[in-house]
Amino acid sequence: MGGINSVLYPKTTKKTNELDRMLTTKEVMEHLRIKDKHTFADLIKQGLPHIKIGSKYLIPESKYISWINTLGD
Repeated sequence: MGGINSVLYPKTTKKTNELDRMLTTKEVMEHLRIKDKHTFADLIKQGLPHIKIGSKYLIPESKYISWINTLGD
């Protein structure tokens, strides 16, 4: 259930009372095919939507999809 396929091919529209699924840095890095954490840090500086809890970054799935869709514009 979930995984990176849900990022690429969301199955349903989220209801307003549902919480957004959070992606890990590992999932985002795998999806973007990057291995360097410094490159990931650069993405954060460039506006990758995220929530930071301690030293851990979580990326709201719906905001990540929107962000990805704006990259080609």
